[in-house]
Amino acid sequence: MSKAILEFNLDDYDEKLAFKRTLSVDDTYLALGEISNKLFRPARKHGYGEDDYIQQCIDKAIDDKCEIDDFELDDFKNDVVTSVIGALESRFHELLEEHNINLDDLP
Repeated sequence: MSKAILEFNLDDYDEKLAFKRTLSVDDTYLALGEISNKLFRPARKHGYGEDDYIQQCIDKAIDDKCEIDDFELDDFKNDVVTSVIGALESRFHELLEEHNINLDDLP
């Protein structure tokens, strides 16, 4: 039977961070899998209908497009994109938090 033993000097700051990362690897994979399945997969299949805020941002972009002058359209698109990305980032951090992953511990 093969075995592996990892050894960390917990008095050393960098090794202590490496130890924390090692302990959180399973949670990290689970969180990343959820990000993929809960955020990106539904968009590929059905849009962002399950996330009301993201869907509202997309709907606003579509509904308001015809009412905006071409001159203001770029600013509007930037605002919508920023809102959607912000919503995605919030959901990303919520999922990490659910799995007790603190990105401040990861360099």
